[in-house]
Amino acid sequence: MKTYLTAIYCVIRCILYPGTRICVASATLKQALAVLKKITEDLCIQHGYGSTLLKNEIEKIQMNGSDPSILFKNGSIIYAVAANKNARSKRANILICDEFVQMNKDIIDDVLVPFLNTPRQPGYLNKVEYADLQEDSKQFYLTSAWYKSSWGYILVKDYIGNMAKGKKYFSVSLPYQLSIKENLLKRSTVEGVMDKSDFNPVSFAMEYECIWFGTNGEEFFSFDDINKRRNLYKALPPIEEVLNNKNIEVQPPKYNEKRILSVDVALMISTKRKKNDATSLIINDCIPTNGNRYVANIVYARNIEGWTTDRVAVEIMRYYYKYKCTDIVIDTNGSGIGVFDTLIKPQVDPDTGEIYDALSCINDKDMELRCAIPEAEKVIWSIKANSKFNDIIATSLREGFKQGQINLLVSEYDCDEYLRDNIKGYKGKSELQQLEYKHQYMETTLLVNELINLQHKIEGGSVKIKERPGMRKDRYSSLAYNFWVMKQYELKLSNDYREEQDEILFRFRKPSYEQSYI
Repeated sequence: MKTYLTAIYCVIRCILYPGTRICVASATLKQALAVLKKITEDLCIQHGYGSTLLKNEIEKIQMNGSDPSILFKNGSIIYAVAANKNARSKRANILICDEFVQMNKDIIDDVLVPFLNTPRQPGYLNKVEYADLQEDSKQFYLTSAWYKSSWGYILVKDYIGNMAKGKKYFSVSLPYQLSIKENLLKRSTVEGVMDKSDFNPVSFAMEYECIWFGTNGEEFFSFDDINKRRNLYKALPPIEEVLNNKNIEVQPPKYNEKRILSVDVALMISTKRKKNDATSLIINDCIPTNGNRYVANIVYARNIEGWTTDRVAVEIMRYYYKYKCTDIVIDTNGSGIGVFDTLIKPQVDPDTGEIYDALSCINDKDMELRCAIPEAEKVIWSIKANSKFNDIIATSLREGFKQGQINLLVSEYDCDEYLRDNIKGYKGKSELQQLEYKHQYMETTLLVNELINLQHKIEGGSVKIKERPGMRKDRYSSLAYNFWVMKQYELKLSNDYREEQDEILFRFRKPSYEQSYI
């Protein structure tokens, strides 16, 4: 609805106000093009004689290349830009920020808003009697609802406050019911979204119902603490590229670095009637610091659902060997024990024919004895969670975010420029191949959503994390296991450092106090 109304506004403005310059900006050029495509692929085609009249007003349509635009015969223009530092030096009378909550506020303030420094100069201003009728430039902010802790919510509140005071501000919400009423959205489409097994009521409320989501005191993880840690641009390449592209080689971890693959196992597929967790795989590049600590860099995330035990195990081994991981951490309670028993035997990759060597347990002697191959590399951390352990990993993970010890991938809206500049041949790849590269960033967004929607309660002095009705916590569990293993290596790093210092001190000869110096 918002895109449709915005497109109509842009067309009317450009026709009735010659020389108008409208800039549509968004976090990605693809998103910014949505308004222009609504004009060219809807208003110019599907409205009979009205479309013919509109096309008669347009001089040129340029949708390809880095400067897409619609030029009108009277000198007006609508153009799209991606909101980044490279968008400087543009000029506009009207700025439209589409999905502005996904945009960097500093980019909007420092790069985009200065576009409006040159107002429209209609001919009547040259007449003395109209010289004081200079037009004001205009700003429009469009978005689906988001989190109340974001800067976008503050902007919305400011607009509503100023509108209530009678100032020239305007704010409106357009929920999905209005789109259905105006035949812009089918009721069956909305029902289809609600019927999906992975239906997320919070995301639906934000996207379709214009409801901003805020905390109610039961959330364990803070959106602010987590969102500020989304600063990683470089992700591991998609597993499909690693398997099929010989030119892609994953670099192994350096000395003292760890690459931990964590798995929260769930094998049952979700249905309309019952929502099950998925198997969540997360890869963490652990980089040691000078302070004998590690920093967690979550460089890969993926969820799989409805796979059999053997298939999940082979996929884990594929990830372990192809991404050159150093450790695997897996919940061996429940269905996880079946996956573990497959990991401790050699497996054949059904797609490549490659044989993966058996792996064994590193932290549990009983689990290690289940492996019948003595020489199997001990890399699997077996997790058998109880209330005390769950309390430890939950509080540890929260402190990790608060202390800046965890870095996450940037959002899928912010990775486009990086991928274009750093992935060879990215521009020439199909949309499906590009989506594979963006998938990790999208999964990270889902991870963030899952974390901030978790609730907690205290039972027996321990924190118990629980998901909201209809939601999941598989990504949280996988990340929490992963971070816990990293903390175990952190302790070892500190102990090794102390032992090294003790050894250095031991080499010094004890000073003699029998001889004095003047």
